[in-house]
Amino acid sequence: YTSIQDAVDASSEGDEIIIFPGEYEEAVDLKNKFLYVHGYDPYNTIIFNTLGDYDHCPLWVGPQTVENLTLYAKKDPNEDYSGLRPPYAVHLDQRWGSTKTAIFRHCRFFNDFGGEIGTGVIDGVHIIVDDCYAEDNIVNANAMQVHGDTTGTGVATIDIINSTLKVVKDSGNG
Repeated sequence: YTSIQDAVDASSEGDEIIIFPGEYEEAVDLKNKFLYVHGYDPYNTIIFNTLGDYDHCPLWVGPQTVENLTLYAKKDPNEDYSGLRPPYAVHLDQRWGSTKTAIFRHCRFFNDFGGEIGTGVIDGVHIIVDDCYAEDNIVNANAMQVHGDTTGTGVATIDIINSTLKVVKDSGNG
């Protein structure tokens, strides 16, 4: 395939997508299929983009297992991002439905706009973040943002195991 998105589009429920080492400048939407997506290792398999737009983050996920990737929403110093709603590095969307699980293992998340992991949850969703690293260098931003939907309680199970979610504090105001 010429892109990760092409592989996703051609995939079927339950397929495995292997991403070889490299830097991939894309906005990948894994859709609502259960997929197993993994890279070679998170230090050498990087999905990034410089679009700076909420609707085009490096990776949109649902009920998938994602392993060994770095996901990076990167700013281009030559671009003007004013007027755009900032992206997450990865966005877990509510559209994937309840009683399903999203798993991240051995992943790294970075975002020059702030907010590495954005999660919209509905009742019964299970999210596992295992052996991952997220670093937010924007003062007082969120390494992981969780919100419920408007039709339910947003009650979900989120397991953060052996992971670091690092946020820079405002040095002047605590």
